[in-house]
Amino acid sequence: MTDRSDQPPFTGPEPETPEWDAAQAAAEEAAPEDTRAQLRAWAAFALAGDLAACHALAGGMPVPRHRLNPEAVAALELPEDGADVELTDDLALQLEMRMPAANGAAPTEEAAVEAILRTRGVDMDRVRPIRWAWERRIPIGYPSLIVGEEGTGKGTIASWLIARATCGELPGDLHGSPIRVLIVGDEDAFEPIWVPRLYAAGADLTRVLTLDDGEYLDDFSTAALRLARAVERDEIGLVVFDQLLDHVPGGLTGEAVYNPKHVRQALVPLRRVSFDRNIAALGLLHPIKGNPRSFRDLIAGSHQFNAVSRSSLFLGVDPDGGEHDRILVRGKGNYSAAPRSLEFTIAAEAIELNRHTFEVPKVVNVVEGDRTIDDLLKPPSAPVRAELEERLEPLLTDEPQTLAALARAVERDPRDGSVRNALKALEARKIAEQVKGGWKRR
Repeated sequence: MTDRSDQPPFTGPEPETPEWDAAQAAAEEAAPEDTRAQLRAWAAFALAGDLAACHALAGGMPVPRHRLNPEAVAALELPEDGADVELTDDLALQLEMRMPAANGAAPTEEAAVEAILRTRGVDMDRVRPIRWAWERRIPIGYPSLIVGEEGTGKGTIASWLIARATCGELPGDLHGSPIRVLIVGDEDAFEPIWVPRLYAAGADLTRVLTLDDGEYLDDFSTAALRLARAVERDEIGLVVFDQLLDHVPGGLTGEAVYNPKHVRQALVPLRRVSFDRNIAALGLLHPIKGNPRSFRDLIAGSHQFNAVSRSSLFLGVDPDGGEHDRILVRGKGNYSAAPRSLEFTIAAEAIELNRHTFEVPKVVNVVEGDRTIDDLLKPPSAPVRAELEERLEPLLTDEPQTLAALARAVERDPRDGSVRNALKALEARKIAEQVKGGWKRR
């Protein structure tokens, strides 16, 4: 232990307290090579409120020293038995949660020197291509999104995707290797909604899990360690969050989901679990209301939802299809060229399951196409404008005509903006041209 005589006052009890005496005794008895004993001594000092002793003791521990602080103690789960190897991995994951220093206390000068960031060089064994759970759409080791309006079928396409994953049928690095999938969230109930949809989609239900009754994951920053352990224990390959916003604390009035720093800090633990446990993570998310100009503008809440995601997919209604036709396109991707659009129809199907009849939506007629995010985001042509274009086109001549004259010719008020919009649309199609004196045929 470091001599405490020249260290600044700590923010907890005086050293004479029983808590501090117990921590001091634990530290003196802990052998340098005994990771668990060292960790328990550190936790005892943290609970006693002695930050200086915490920082000094952390100097000899094989964990991220700059993250050790009393706020971490409450979340630590230290098994009474078992190998130290797992303890180190789990502790590193827990202590990387970006927790602030307790009470604003700064580390000692000696601890600050010891807390210098570790660096390393290139490790060629790690230089490998990104692996894909679903080729060019859902990477392994990183979070992804499916964004879609309520009622467009996010849960239906997610059920289709999960079914293919549990059967090893998704094109990508896991093709031919069925994986286990964990569904987290209660926007749609598990047994009444998810299970019938998965059954209809052909999923291997023995490979589908959800959180047990009474288990919740409302905040990644406090539950990441438990999620990581569950993923490892149950050999999960894909985690689906329905919906993602439910797992990010929004503050008293929900304003926090619009704060970029808050959202990023809330999602970073999920990204680290995905990478450390080598799994795919998929969040379902609603878009904003209105007419966004780009996919970035489409994301509800802070843009950091899309920034943390490495591959973001958009599900929309086929603008050239029927009421139940859908298109899934990639709106953002960091690691590959864009995949082709996935085009399909959602059909209702009645199934018998557990002696009950369910009518569920199901993905059918799946094909790939060449549609893009721009095809889904462009505003549809207004029926009034389309009709005015048809009526105005034969009225155009080589001589300019005023807007008012053309408006009266189609029985519209000259002040009606729809006539101008229709002429602008004809101009964009290189049919009309605005010149001095009015509009003429191009």
